[in-house]
Amino acid sequence: MLNSLTDKFNTFLKIDICKENEKIIRNEINNILLEINMLDHKKLDTDEMCMLSCISHSCRKKLCRLNNILICEKKRDFFFECNLNALVYSLISACRAVTGSGIDKFELSLPENQIYISLSPNTINWCILNVISNYLLYSKNGKIKIKLKPLSDGVIISIDGNCSLALDDIKFFSDIKYSGFSTIKHAVELHKGKLFYLKDKERLTVNIFLPYSMNASKQYFPPDFIDLICDKLSPIYTALCDCCLYHF
Repeated sequence: MLNSLTDKFNTFLKIDICKENEKIIRNEINNILLEINMLDHKKLDTDEMCMLSCISHSCRKKLCRLNNILICEKKRDFFFECNLNALVYSLISACRAVTGSGIDKFELSLPENQIYISLSPNTINWCILNVISNYLLYSKNGKIKIKLKPLSDGVIISIDGNCSLALDDIKFFSDIKYSGFSTIKHAVELHKGKLFYLKDKERLTVNIFLPYSMNASKQYFPPDFIDLICDKLSPIYTALCDCCLYHF
């Protein structure tokens, strides 16, 4: 069965990552990870388990790249009326679950009053996850601080953490098509918002301003964080695949 899985994975690697291949990429990743989960891991040696981990990781990296492409190629988006407090709380709770090692890496500060704003939930989720994944990849110390700051004309999502990248590096990556930073930039532009970075020694603060003025089609109810971590192909595992403790 391992030989069959390896052959299937090698064929999958040859599929171009593009919008036209989205359906086949998602189906193939689903099939590969399902086959991995069906194996009796107790009968596998260390090398075989390592190989499965590499395959699983590569699948999620390819899915991550696909998600970046899909957002960067959007010319417009669909907006929903959303409770931003609930959305961010669920997202950070899910991040805690999949990156947890007994040490809470996140510090979340939410205003007492609920913030309702029109946004594209999936796009903003992916935007925040891209920021968090960069903090986790480029720094092993310090907490990641997430704060919502309501203003008269919108809200600022402030994400602060240790980051070894200089502002020039961030600008460079932001101009590389389909990179994580370019996806953040494009997601904010879709919302007609503003994005600005502040660097203080080893700390980097990413400030995302979202205006209240976007038109929403209907109400969106953010899922509970448990729902976000039940699917191993969810944006949580995909964005944080380099940082997750759990591979299968």
